[in-house]
Formats: sequence, C-alpha cells, structure tokens
Amino acid sequence: VSDPIYVMEKGFRDWDYNFEVKINPHYSNDEVFELAKLYNQRWLPLKAQIRAHRQKKMSEKSEIDIDDILL
Repeated sequence: VSDPIYVMEKGFRDWDYNFEVKINPHYSNDEVFELAKLYNQRWLPLKAQIRAHRQKKMSEKSEIDIDDILL
C-alpha cells in the first residue's frame, strides 16, 4: 500500500514527476487504489494541462521585445 501513496505524494509535490500509480486489479476496490485511480485519471491530465499552459505563457513572455514595451 505504501507504493501508491509514495507515487501520489511525490506527484503532488513535484511538477516534473508524472508517473501513474500501478493499480493491482486484485486490490482495485481498496480505498487507496480508488484514490490512485482518481490521481491517474484526473490529477495527472490536469497537471499536464497546467504545465502546458505555463510553458505557453513563458514562451509568450520570451517573445516580447524591448521595442514592444517602449513603443
């Protein structure tokens, strides 16, 4: 049970950690693995969208030239 908790905790804390929790079908109805399913299906895709949005914003900022600001 500690492995899914470790993976989720690290995934919540570290933006560069995007591993899915492996869900053993034998234990898939246990509460920890129910939470892991939500982590895999909702948090990881949302996290990817947030990262893509941030990267897009950063690239837009880097495209601004000093002349754009002064003119």
